[in-house]
Amino acid sequence: MAIQKAGNVKEYGDALKSFSDPDILSEISELNGMVANLTTNL
Repeated sequence: MAIQKAGNVKEYGDALKSFSDPDILSEISELNGMVANLTTNL
């Protein structure tokens, strides 16, 4: 799931060339949460 999120973030970034779009900010926020949960669970 986190890998898929990272792919989504990269695709959005390539398409938009801008990180001001609410959708990409939401994706980044969700990805950050997943990474935090991953590191906590390790």
